[in-house]
Amino acid sequence: MPWFPERQTSPLLRIGWGGAPDHSGSQITEPSWWAVLGIDLALTVRCVTELELQALQSLNLVRAVTVSRDLALQKVAAMTMARQLTVTRGLELQGIYLLDMALAAQIDRAMVLGRVVGLGLAQTINVNRLLTLDMVKPIDLPRAITVGRDLTSTLLAPINLPQTVIANRSASFDYIRTLALAQSLTLNRSLSLAFPATGLPATESYATAGAYAYTFPRNCDFIDAVVLGAGGGGASSGTFYTLKGYPGEAGSWAAGTIQRGTTIAWAVAQITGTVGTGGPRGSGGFTGTAGQAGTATTAAATGWAGLSGAGGAGGIANATGTSDNVGRSPGNYNYNGQPYYGGGTQSTNGAAGNPPGGGGAGGASFGGAGGVGAPGLAAFRAYQ
Repeated sequence: MPWFPERQTSPLLRIGWGGAPDHSGSQITEPSWWAVLGIDLALTVRCVTELELQALQSLNLVRAVTVSRDLALQKVAAMTMARQLTVTRGLELQGIYLLDMALAAQIDRAMVLGRVVGLGLAQTINVNRLLTLDMVKPIDLPRAITVGRDLTSTLLAPINLPQTVIANRSASFDYIRTLALAQSLTLNRSLSLAFPATGLPATESYATAGAYAYTFPRNCDFIDAVVLGAGGGGASSGTFYTLKGYPGEAGSWAAGTIQRGTTIAWAVAQITGTVGTGGPRGSGGFTGTAGQAGTATTAAATGWAGLSGAGGAGGIANATGTSDNVGRSPGNYNYNGQPYYGGGTQSTNGAAGNPPGGGGAGGASFGGAGGVGAPGLAAFRAYQ
């Protein structure tokens, strides 16, 4: 539809796309700007010099200086944004040394930052989908970082969070040297920090007299320690008496639970101690010879005073003797629902005590020797 009356066109501006100004005769090429101009409701896109752009702006003819699709910034030394940067499709920044955002940056789809030296966020960065940071040196967040889906950080040196990190779904941190949380870490779903339960519960016991060293599984949280002292030796009977020698007494039980990180440090890996030796027997003597006591069984670790199960007393020497020369039994023991078994009684004249922890029998009449006591026991159960 034509203009009526006929519209007069300006000799300065033509409707449609304009060509770039001719600077071929100039020694210095001025930068060109694509400007959208408005004259009498008609729009013209012109490529003008900076001086022409200023003149047109003074005439209120310039509507916009616009990049319609993509913005690429490379080798930028410093970029300051006083208000807000909004990107609806994609923003790619490479080789940036300083990026200072006084207010906020909002990215609807994705933002990729590669080889960034310093990133200062004075207020907030909101990421609706995915934020990936690779090869980043320091990250300082004075306020907060909120991630709607996933946050993945790899190969980071320090992370300083003065206030709060909120992860609605999952947060994964790999190869992090230092993680400093000045206030709180909030997870809406779950946070699991634990050893795998593979191979637990695990038990170990030592029943040979002498020193031992128990290395417990590194994935356990608790260790039950149960010790039993060695049995005492039986006494011999008098030479001319029809009664028998007195028997040795059984060792005593003791138990306790170790909690790693509380009772002992996480770095501690062993429990050491000694399994008690059975008491020597009594032998000979006109009026009989007493047996000797068994020694204690012990368990201890760095930071933990430990346990001690006392050894049994030896049979006494008595000229008249006794008719009950049966070596004593410590019986069975139950701790935290787990049974531990002691040696039974010993009814054979002069026989050694039954292990673990049994007392030796008294000697037979007319000068029979007593039996030695049985060694003790150290038993352990590791679990979570």
